[in-house]
Amino acid sequence: MNKRFIFSLLALIFSLSINAQNNDAYNIKVKINKTTSKEIYLGFHYDNNKYVKDTAKVNSKGEFVFSGKEKLETGLYLIVLENMQMFEILIDDNQHFSIETDTLDLAKNAKFKNHPLNTAFYNFILDNAKNSQTLMSYKSRLSELDPKSDSAKFYQSEIEKINNNVTKAQDDIIAKFPNSLLANMFLATKDVPNPLPLNTKDDTLNYFHYNLNHYWDNFKWSDGGLARTPILYNKLNTFFEKMVYKVPDSLIKYSDIVLEKSKAHKENYKYTVQFLYKTFANSKMVCHENVIHHIAKNYYTKDKAWWADTATLNRIEKTVADMEGTLCGQTVHNLSLPDTSGIKFHQLYKKNADYTVLIFWDPNCGHCQKEIPRLQNILDSALTKMGVDVYGVCTQRNLEELRKFVKEKEIKFLNTLVTEDMAKYPERYIYTDKVTDIKSMNLHKTFNIKSTPLIFVLDKDKKILASKLNVEDLAPFLKAYERQQKAIKELQKK
Repeated sequence: MNKRFIFSLLALIFSLSINAQNNDAYNIKVKINKTTSKEIYLGFHYDNNKYVKDTAKVNSKGEFVFSGKEKLETGLYLIVLENMQMFEILIDDNQHFSIETDTLDLAKNAKFKNHPLNTAFYNFILDNAKNSQTLMSYKSRLSELDPKSDSAKFYQSEIEKINNNVTKAQDDIIAKFPNSLLANMFLATKDVPNPLPLNTKDDTLNYFHYNLNHYWDNFKWSDGGLARTPILYNKLNTFFEKMVYKVPDSLIKYSDIVLEKSKAHKENYKYTVQFLYKTFANSKMVCHENVIHHIAKNYYTKDKAWWADTATLNRIEKTVADMEGTLCGQTVHNLSLPDTSGIKFHQLYKKNADYTVLIFWDPNCGHCQKEIPRLQNILDSALTKMGVDVYGVCTQRNLEELRKFVKEKEIKFLNTLVTEDMAKYPERYIYTDKVTDIKSMNLHKTFNIKSTPLIFVLDKDKKILASKLNVEDLAPFLKAYERQQKAIKELQKK
């Protein structure tokens, strides 16, 4: 065969191979010496978890190649071996590069070709690993010394030098790779200097509010890659867990502020909406429903939550609708139901007390069987002295069962229910006798009862102060509420 023809054929094959690679939106070659893995995985960070994005099988050259026709979303990714060994890599706009390492130390031996940012990242990681070991040693020694001793001062000085060196290394990378994902990751972790003094009580408050209002100054919301790093999760979690006052008005205010900032990049906006909804949906904080309601109603809409399917939006819309009548600060519906006589009706609004505990419960609910007697005990020992009365509502219609439970457990506070007769002849009770209304009859819907016992704490005007508390939380909550109200009145006098 003609040598010129063979050369041309090889050149054509090589050209086709190069073009095939160039047609890939991403092409990442990974060579791991001494590995027994037949396939490896490309994962990414998201919402404090790790997810698999792609899989690569070993080829005849002993390489693993991740490739695809659509670009990877930028972020901090992971290469994961079958034995769960892993190391991290940065994915930015440059998605054609190669890595070589070995299983003896995946991070220490990692070498990147055609990706200077990852090279800088790993140089920093390796240097920082040495610094971390030294810091741990110095801090351990320092804890054993008298803080005023010369030895302690020496170690404090050395620790400060190491921290300064780490900061300088970060600053050098920020200067060399401005606006890169790595630079923005480093910037996001930097504290914002606070110029305010700390001499008086007012100074302390001003200092706190400065930190709160400048917390996000170094965070580049325009970099969507930060959503796929642990940094955004940690920043949001710290902000809402440790910085913002845990009252609905403050949480709603700062949720809106953060969400407005996040609009600089759609990935950060999407992440932040999901984070806030999930965080407050799982919160045990008093009146957290108000925050969920606000976020769902204002951000989980068809035009704003483009990532959510119709079923999800419909479910959230229903959740919002179910909450409408039971949010903190709202006046509850004036229930009108009969007591255990089955004849005498009691209106909730006629409870003349500083506070009313409205509790929905079921005699067949195991938790209720413990909580209702406990509520009676706490009412007798503490709550009555605090101006508390109770309006109990049995969520079942069996009058005899309610009577039996109340008698056996010596429950003295008012208990009411929708009787079987009321359910059978609602028109008579609503329109003829006019002793109740539709909302009282449909109490499960009116009060969004999903489980029992369900407790609402109402003020003297029957506005909701708190919901979903446990019985043992009632007295501590009311004491804290009264302290808060007293502090507000004193501030208003000034």
